[in-house]
Amino acid sequence: MANQRLLVERGTDGARALLESADSILLSVDDSGVMPVRSAIANEIIALKLAKTIDRQGLYLQLSAIKQQIQALP
Repeated sequence: MANQRLLVERGTDGARALLESADSILLSVDDSGVMPVRSAIANEIIALKLAKTIDRQGLYLQLSAIKQQIQALP
């Protein structure tokens, strides 16, 4: 589900929240067999925290400004 959220929203916050929720649920399970899954989830959470966020609005505004500058050229 976190992967789908990442693909649909194009942002890391929703995916990270789902992974943290899943980790919380696994924490409440008293079974050492879930440790590899929790380890994988921890790695994914860290990767999402380190991922850079793309400023789409800022990019659009920069492209718009460049377009205006080009149109003003002689």
